[in-house]
Amino acid sequence: MTSVAAPGLDDRHWLNRTIMRAVSITVFGDFALVGLSPSLHSPYFWRPGTLMGLGALGLVGVAVVGVTFRSGTDLHVLRLITYAGFVVTLVILAAPKSGAPPPGAPWPLHPTVIAACTAPLCFPRSIAWRWVAALATAYAVLRMELVGWPVAAVDAMTLVVGSLAVASIVGLLRSRYDEVEHSHQEAAEAAELARVEVQKEAERAWWDLLIHDKVLGALLMASRSTTPNVLVAARALAADAIDAAQDAATTQHQPRGGENWVNSLESLADNLGLHAVVAVSGTAAPAWVAAALFAAGTEAITNAAKHAGVGDVLIEGTQGNSEVRVRIADEGRGFDRTRVPPGRMGLSRSIPGHMSSVGGSAAVTSAPGKGTEVLLTWREPKVESSHVAVWDPSQAMPFSFVAASWIAMEATTGAMHQTTIANGWLEFLGLSMFALGAVLIVTHRGRDLSLIGVVASLGALAVLIEAAVPSRYPDGGLWFAGATVPLVVALSLSHRIGHAWSLGGGGFAIVVVMCAARDAWDFGAGYEAGAQLLMFALLGTVVARSLATAAGRVRSASKETARSRSAARASALRIEEGERRMALLTDVAVPLLRRIASGAVVTAEERASCRRAEAATRDHLVADILVDDSVRTAAAEARERGARVVLHASGPGDKDVSRLQPPTVRAFRRAIALLLLTCGPGSDLTARWHPESSSHAGTIVVGSPALAVNADRLAEALAATARLVEIDDDSVLVELNALPHWVHDAEA
Repeated sequence: MTSVAAPGLDDRHWLNRTIMRAVSITVFGDFALVGLSPSLHSPYFWRPGTLMGLGALGLVGVAVVGVTFRSGTDLHVLRLITYAGFVVTLVILAAPKSGAPPPGAPWPLHPTVIAACTAPLCFPRSIAWRWVAALATAYAVLRMELVGWPVAAVDAMTLVVGSLAVASIVGLLRSRYDEVEHSHQEAAEAAELARVEVQKEAERAWWDLLIHDKVLGALLMASRSTTPNVLVAARALAADAIDAAQDAATTQHQPRGGENWVNSLESLADNLGLHAVVAVSGTAAPAWVAAALFAAGTEAITNAAKHAGVGDVLIEGTQGNSEVRVRIADEGRGFDRTRVPPGRMGLSRSIPGHMSSVGGSAAVTSAPGKGTEVLLTWREPKVESSHVAVWDPSQAMPFSFVAASWIAMEATTGAMHQTTIANGWLEFLGLSMFALGAVLIVTHRGRDLSLIGVVASLGALAVLIEAAVPSRYPDGGLWFAGATVPLVVALSLSHRIGHAWSLGGGGFAIVVVMCAARDAWDFGAGYEAGAQLLMFALLGTVVARSLATAAGRVRSASKETARSRSAARASALRIEEGERRMALLTDVAVPLLRRIASGAVVTAEERASCRRAEAATRDHLVADILVDDSVRTAAAEARERGARVVLHASGPGDKDVSRLQPPTVRAFRRAIALLLLTCGPGSDLTARWHPESSSHAGTIVVGSPALAVNADRLAEALAATARLVEIDDDSVLVELNALPHWVHDAEA
């Protein structure tokens, strides 16, 4: 099959836009952190180098944000951030220093972190990790001048872990994007398959119309061609049937009605001399359902024009993509359904058959003098998506490992600043609360426990700040603020956005307020440590919203895929059965039609053959569920012996059951075949299958059997099926009990 483009997605634009937005938010946060860094104004760093670095970072930030606002999706522009971060760090490292080192982290920390985290987004993997290693090394050397190599090494490792976390999140986004793309591709291909199968089904529908309108009429006329006038008419009908068969075999017929089935039915009513009162609301039904509605509605309106004796017909109801309910009614003379001949295929086969072919149903209600109502209904079946739409961090990526590593690095940094935490019960309480909150949040044990985790984490921040001894390096003294960041990310990515903002915003407020309230701390130190919580809450929200959008697209595409494939499978089964009927028609009816149309003399034997062929063809049209090889052979032999045989099926029995043959159906067929053997000249057998009935699912009545019925063999044929059997000298009655489990059998 030709490849079909996936709808709704263009390359990786959706994913790249998400990344660009996240980076732009980070750039804004970076400028704020750099501006408040105490080391920015320190004479320790060479002033011209600082100004050049800030200028370069500003130009790069403006470029990235500008591309983002223009809905740009080229991630190559992000390489400028990596280049600028590395160059700025090298310049500050190589520039001359003067005076005492400033407290806290040097201001190049923030652009270096962003540069390292951006590298996995815009470079191939092998090159990206080289950049991360280069940035971590340069920063470690710069940091080593201030705090010594152990702390510098831990800081560099923390930077690498942060890059790993970003790479993991982006890997998640890319895998989700691939899942969405795959789902849309599947949906497009399934829709194309369904379209092809619906086209093929339209071909079979034309064949059914041909059998009904042409072939059966020609065979019936030929069976009665005992006078020259009737014979001439039979030859004309036979020639017309053969021409129509050849045309149907070589011409592709489009499904009639289509999405404009309501207008088509209104036009049909007008052409038949009826005034249609139309009140159908809602959005368009699926194409294959619309075709079935048009076909069933055509039968209903045609019957109204022929038999109702009134000039108006009502078409009302609602339609949509998942449910349809349409009522076609007239106030004509009506009829008694119990007196309708089995051969009336409009009621017995066409109307319910068209709807059941798409999984719908049709109910015909009528009574003499009270008009007729046809109710057509369809509801989209519930389908299970083949894709998981709810994301679990522990399944999508090793986030628990990343979070644990992140927290460990931050804790190591804090521990290496000797006196940053006072000993005592307050320290133990804060660490215990932090550990509890981390476990409840990262393991995602439910929303209630997650909320407890948020409260515990916020309490831990307050307790640890109170227990901390202010040091010369606030970034180490406030390590627990950085350790809380992965908890904010975990909450955001698992769609606990409210909890993420509670922890991020609440944590920011606690850190800033409590640091400002302590004499040895200041607002700048608190802001620098707490702002990352707020920034990552915002970043996590952007990413989570994108994940939710992707999940919605997955669900929609998977649902459409399942629906299209279901329709395609149903169509394929109906086509297979239609081809089987056409093969039978070609073997039996077409040779007879050709001989009649040729002008040859029609013998009595050929007229009898036409009667048998017409009856056998009608059996397949009105009672196909009852006709297997044994019933077909037995019915043909009984008719040759002069018996009258009528087979009829209705309701759910019209469904294709080539794969679905409940034991009751098979037992009913065996009983029909056995009783047909008892029929001879003057006998008649009527078998009706109506599993929707609340009284009995099937009946067989045999009048004037030529041979005695073997009760033991009949009981063996019916097996354990619940039934009523009455055998007299001149009649046989078999009734099968109602089948409340029929639908269950058909769906099993």
